[in-house]
Amino acid sequence: MDKNVTSPSPRHGRWYILGRVLKVVVPLSISAGLVVWLFHKVDIDKVKSIIEQGVDYRYIAAMMVITILSHIIRGVRWGIQLRAAGIPRIPAVAESVSIFGAYALNLVFPYLGEAWRCVYIARRENCKLSTVVGTDLGDRASDAVMILMLIILTLIVARGYIDKFLDRYPMGKALDRFTTDGTLWIFIILA
Repeated sequence: MDKNVTSPSPRHGRWYILGRVLKVVVPLSISAGLVVWLFHKVDIDKVKSIIEQGVDYRYIAAMMVITILSHIIRGVRWGIQLRAAGIPRIPAVAESVSIFGAYALNLVFPYLGEAWRCVYIARRENCKLSTVVGTDLGDRASDAVMILMLIILTLIVARGYIDKFLDRYPMGKALDRFTTDGTLWIFIILA
């Protein structure tokens, strides 16, 4: 057998091509089927009329502005954490781009955005990736602390309404019994 003759690459075989096609066709088919099933009882004309006549777009515009501002502020806040870690001042535009890019990637692949923004800043500023990842973890930890504080504040402020809800419905009564059991709180504290 001649050593110069190469065997056909497995990447170009029938089964390889079929596998690649199925990797695309099967998820698309499932997604299309789920969309059709989701909307099979929806009156599209009614949806169109609601969109055309029943929507106050001022609220949508206000929400968009607030969302953009929150992303920009989050980028500036992360920039402050980066400076505290010894990374020189980054332009606010780059900080914002890192946040907008992270949210865009998270829409496609969850949590990939966090990795991307760390790599983006580390490469852009020519600094250690571990330092940037540490500030990202700190950013997420501060988010978690704020969410926990808001939940506690909400539970304190809305205590009367929560009690009325728990007393009114059987599910609420079962939930009330479950939450007043001390073992649940022990497991939560241990976790």
